[in-house]
Amino acid sequence: MNMKLKKNIMMIIAVLCCFSCIACAKDGNTASTENIKPPTQNSSKSKVQITDTTSLTSEKKIVESASPVSPEYFDDVVFVGDSISEGLRKYVAYEKETSGIDYFGNAKYLTAVNFGIYNALIGNSLPVYKGQKKPIEDNIAQMDVKKVYILLGMNDLYIDTDTFIKNYQELINRILAKKPGLDIIIQSITPITRLEESKTLNGEPSCLNRANVGAANKALKKMAEENNYYFLNVRSVLTDAEGYLPNNYSVDGTCHMVPKAFDIWIHYLQTHTLE
Repeated sequence: MNMKLKKNIMMIIAVLCCFSCIACAKDGNTASTENIKPPTQNSSKSKVQITDTTSLTSEKKIVESASPVSPEYFDDVVFVGDSISEGLRKYVAYEKETSGIDYFGNAKYLTAVNFGIYNALIGNSLPVYKGQKKPIEDNIAQMDVKKVYILLGMNDLYIDTDTFIKNYQELINRILAKKPGLDIIIQSITPITRLEESKTLNGEPSCLNRANVGAANKALKKMAEENNYYFLNVRSVLTDAEGYLPNNYSVDGTCHMVPKAFDIWIHYLQTHTLE
């Protein structure tokens, strides 16, 4: 494919997706989840109701292979994510349509700009599936899928880590309550650029920073190990030596990616599969 054409296509995708990075580091012209606040101890009206669940203690493992699996491996997969995964979806679809390259077979997607864990729980910024916006768990219950790949959290970094993990677990509980027996694959939150981390809002540092991403991912890995989920450290192949998304991997200087980065991410998923 002409690289100039591919770059122009990805710039269009970035324009459609770039508003998902939360406005704790941006001005008021950026769409975000800044007005969505997590439940507090003094706010029973907005409190998320937690579903009972029994946690397992065995750790499921990912098998790393030298060669990518066939696209058919992903036929029973649904990808759940925000604008970062939405960019991946559009890139995969574009490559299949224009170049005939099939990365993920008949995988399904529940991805949307501004989507996040807390938004999923309260029904805000929900992905569109078959022309309708429904709770994630309701859509997945109607799908012929066995594996759920979740990449959410970039739009939740303004929430403290403990609340974020409780909300994340609640979303998984709701999914499994509607469709038991699914394999849950948690993808680590992907990195942000140095430029994004350097931004401030009213003199306050950005909550989109390397430390917050690292803390959230550490907690996600622990949750996966304690609850018999799979964990994919996607971030590990998308960072530079200091843990940032390299500038040449970013299409907009924040957290959204160029084709080269998508290719690396796709290859990681294709070579890190369930045992």
